[in-house]
Amino acid sequence: MRYGWLLLLPLAGCAAAPPQVVKVPVPVQMPCPQPIIPPKPDLSRLAALRPTDSPQTVITVMIDALKKLAQDDQQLRVLLGDKDAK
Repeated sequence: MRYGWLLLLPLAGCAAAPPQVVKVPVPVQMPCPQPIIPPKPDLSRLAALRPTDSPQTVITVMIDALKKLAQDDQQLRVLLGDKDAK
């Protein structure tokens, strides 16, 4: 026990130093933004086709419907973050 005071010597240096304030960034939970969902393409002309319509009318309506579906597909790919979306 003669040299027991040596065990307290390292603690003496800590008491003299002033405390340091360390700011630690804390993540804050935030809600995700709601995605903008494009409206459904209007395919009412396609649904209104009748068996008596001319082939030219059917082809024209189907081409318009395909263009609208392609645009809708493109919008959805952009929203999903597809790299190949043009």
